[in-house]
Amino acid sequence: MLKIGNLHLASKLIMAPMAGCTDMPMRKMIRQFGCQFAFYEMLDASGLVHNHKKTLGMLESFRSDAPIGAQILGTDPNMVLDVAEIILAHSKPA
Repeated sequence: MLKIGNLHLASKLIMAPMAGCTDMPMRKMIRQFGCQFAFYEMLDASGLVHNHKKTLGMLESFRSDAPIGAQILGTDPNMVLDVAEIILAHSKPA
């Protein structure tokens, strides 16, 4: 069993955040094969703060796409904090 905070996973395997790979269709497929924890593609802080359509599109999700993590690329700590709030607001699995 793998424990991350109060999250308990039966599997020790997780899907890493990979730019250009861990999009919604890929996450849907890996979850069908038993992956319990996955990540969005690596997210650029600047793109999310400036409402870049493609970057916001990376937050697309589906009902069973949880739990999910995010890796944020950025150099400004305040911008990264803003992006964390954007991710939380926009990434609720439908």
